[in-house]
Amino acid sequence: MFCFALSSVLMAQAPQPDGGGVRGGTLPVRWITGGPQCMEVPEWQVHQYNEDFFILRQSGSTHYEKPFLYLLFGNEKALLEDTGAGKSDAARVVGEIVAKWCALKGRASIPLIVAHSHAHGDHVAGDPGFHGMADATMVPLNVEGTREFFQIDQWPEGTGQVDLGGRVLDVVPIPGHDALAIAIYDRQTGVLLTGDNLYPGRLYVRDFPEYLKSTRRLVEFTRGRIVAHVLGTHIEETSTPYKDYPVGTRYQPEEHGLALSRGHLLELKEALEAMRGHAGQAGAAGAPRFHDLAAGTAEGSGEEAIEGERADWSARRILSCSTRREMRHMKKHASSIGLMLVTTVGLFGADNVLTPQEKAGGWVLLFDGKTLNGWDSAVPQAAGRGRGQGGGAGRGGAPKQAKGPAQPGAAPAQGSNPRPCSTPQGQAPVAAGASHWDVVDGTLSPCGDPAGYLTSKESYKDFVLTVDFRTGEDTNSGVFIRSPEGNGGYEVQIWKAQPAGYNTGSIVGTAKTDGEFKFISDQWNHYEIAADGDHLVVVLNGTKTLDVHDSQFSDGRIRLQYQKFPIEFKNIKLRAIRH
Repeated sequence: MFCFALSSVLMAQAPQPDGGGVRGGTLPVRWITGGPQCMEVPEWQVHQYNEDFFILRQSGSTHYEKPFLYLLFGNEKALLEDTGAGKSDAARVVGEIVAKWCALKGRASIPLIVAHSHAHGDHVAGDPGFHGMADATMVPLNVEGTREFFQIDQWPEGTGQVDLGGRVLDVVPIPGHDALAIAIYDRQTGVLLTGDNLYPGRLYVRDFPEYLKSTRRLVEFTRGRIVAHVLGTHIEETSTPYKDYPVGTRYQPEEHGLALSRGHLLELKEALEAMRGHAGQAGAAGAPRFHDLAAGTAEGSGEEAIEGERADWSARRILSCSTRREMRHMKKHASSIGLMLVTTVGLFGADNVLTPQEKAGGWVLLFDGKTLNGWDSAVPQAAGRGRGQGGGAGRGGAPKQAKGPAQPGAAPAQGSNPRPCSTPQGQAPVAAGASHWDVVDGTLSPCGDPAGYLTSKESYKDFVLTVDFRTGEDTNSGVFIRSPEGNGGYEVQIWKAQPAGYNTGSIVGTAKTDGEFKFISDQWNHYEIAADGDHLVVVLNGTKTLDVHDSQFSDGRIRLQYQKFPIEFKNIKLRAIRH
């Protein structure tokens, strides 16, 4: 399912350096992002920039990264940049676009080149779908293969080309964000595709010296060339200056536009040169100045919880936003952007608080980060409604193993080395014999003996629940929803190898995932769980793990499970679904 938006084509006449004219196009006023009702959002938005240029955006309801893909047609070949994130079915969508384009052109097929802006997982996840596609050629995902394919004489100083037939694309190596990063310049439209090196939002820099060199090369490359738009592969900035959406956000109702300009590229270059590779150095006269929050590591930022490949990145980030002033040499280039260096610590905003957008959207905070208000840690009660859940509660309240052959490498149902408690047991407001829960540094953290649950005092029926968790590789825990007064309900699993196969992302005793989904150990992970009537949807770190129908439990409490493995929870938020 995808949204196919046909737009009128605006023709712009301006001289190109090679003597041609720039072919115009249109961009939508608003892109589909995701939510607030993820199940109702199309998986793809397909926008026709002009007759031979398509822009695809993957929905935030499918993956939090919401990447943009670009499909360009020539007379002899077509080129696709990137294949999407998570369980991307880009091959299906691209195949449908190609078929429609060919039908309009009166031809049977056209060879397709599948290239990549860089090699990160949220841009290559859909590659397998193209491997068996007729007439599809995959550009190798390594520097040497990319250099040879585009005939780049020297990497990264040289440039390459690919001729699609009446449409030449220039390829410029731009390592810094990733060693394999490239920019693509379309001579026909004057559009410059910059991947993750430049887009509206925080710019992640892995190799600062290379990133600066790449930015300088792009500035020199575009000198004398018409740049109609600079298009990156994400939008992470809001429409408010110096404010971006946290990583993991799927619904961005007030996001910045996609298109930037060469002016933004010039300002980026000047800002980087002013930094001289040092965090917090103020810019020279006429250049943007930087707010120094002290460069740090990614520890505690939450970034690595979403995508492990970012964990070792530099702390240098640049937030591109609108600014109140224009730089003198950019006045002819459209509005400029401010550039702000920030630390990775606290990158995603304060924990356990609601943003203005969340408040307006009807979200409520279930954990305030300071107290156990709204929660009970009670002794499990006997209940006949619960399902055998491999560490969940069975009859009599005792942890019960689900029947079935044990999986290889399955962790034990209960840990043997629980975390020592920070607060004295017996002083917390819990019943005798119940599990003990500390509030430590803004997190809910169970400890000591015995195993048990933390249960919400309120019951909920139809809702979307989000919760962040951090635990080790070998663990057994879960998030229960619609849990009756004593036990049971639907357990969304946190266990990499549950004996009966209800692994992470599954609903224990109800439905197993089709594939393998893993949380990232010792880092923050994000669950989004939707329950609407009998429709249950589970999303882990932006990837949908389960979409099923079941009617056994219609309402109940939320429970967090503790099986004497160290685990932490935070950012527990809920939005009721109103009918």
